[in-house]
Amino acid sequence: MTLTLSVLDQSLARAPDQAGVALQETLQMAQWCEQLGYTRFWVSEHHAFPSVAGSAPEVLLAALGAATRSIRIGSGGIMLPHYSPYKVAEVFSLLANLYPGRIDLGIGRAPGADMATAVALATDGRPKFDAFPALTAKLSEYLWSDSASPVVSPRPPETIPLWMLGSSPDSAVLAAQRGLPYNLALFINPQADARLISWYKSHFQPSAAQAEPYAILTL
Repeated sequence: MTLTLSVLDQSLARAPDQAGVALQETLQMAQWCEQLGYTRFWVSEHHAFPSVAGSAPEVLLAALGAATRSIRIGSGGIMLPHYSPYKVAEVFSLLANLYPGRIDLGIGRAPGADMATAVALATDGRPKFDAFPALTAKLSEYLWSDSASPVVSPRPPETIPLWMLGSSPDSAVLAAQRGLPYNLALFINPQADARLISWYKSHFQPSAAQAEPYAILTL
């Protein structure tokens, strides 16, 4: 078995007024990781943290794609309960058309913020964490089904990998049920049971986009 290495960067700023510096360092780090032969470079989504410049990974991914040539780039992750699955599908389909064969869409249920900020992010003031499984199903339909309505435009040029991110058993169960690649975030929850990956693999149900289980452990 070949073990591949990837990088997650959170665009940490040394001071609240140095977000621009942090973002430039993220672009430079992606270029460096590409030169070193890393497989993926993902960026995170955090809100209302002055020390974290990465609040909009979809915007940063557009800049990362332009700054690099071959390394896969992706979201680690989009916090789906804040957003419309249709809009997320549009954004990542556009990114995949800009940078074919390089885009990963990682999604998570966590707020990436405190609850007051989560309420501010929700268009109706009601965060939809309980609806995460249904939102995931709708997002995969928009991305992978030619019969989804309304149609996503532009259509993805290829199947965009939809990664399930998490640090609890719920995410492993959902990834296995939906036939999605799975990322266990041990760096967020050091108490998470690494055996979740074995459980995910043994219970994996193939999907239209993923025939076999595939897992990443983030340290």
